[in-house]
Amino acid sequence: MSPNPSGSNQFHQPEPKYGYIKKKAELTKAAPMSGAPTPAVTTPQRAQAQAVSGGRRKPSNAKKAASGTPPPYHQELAATWAQIAATPGASPLVQEIARRAIAQAQNAPS
Repeated sequence: MSPNPSGSNQFHQPEPKYGYIKKKAELTKAAPMSGAPTPAVTTPQRAQAQAVSGGRRKPSNAKKAASGTPPPYHQELAATWAQIAATPGASPLVQEIARRAIAQAQNAPS
C-alpha cells in the first residue's frame, strides 16, 4: 500500500458553503425546464397589455379566408378518387372505389 499523506480518500468531498443548498433549491424551482412552455412568466405583461388595450382583439384573417363555401364533402371526395383513378396504372379496386364515390356524390343531398 502506498502512503496517504493528505489523509483523504476518493469519497471525501468538501462541504458546500453555508446557504448553498437552499440557494440551489430556490434557483432550481425558479428556472423553467428547457423547452417547456412558460406561460406564467409572461402572464403579468399579457394581463397589463390586455387591460390597456381594453381586451379588444383585431379580427383574424382566418374568418375571412373561410367565408367561401367549401364544396360538399361527397363531391370533394368523389373528385379526389376520380383524380386518383385517372392516373396511369390505377388498379381496378381504385377505379371501383372512384365509381362508388362518384355515385354517392350524385345521390347525396347538397
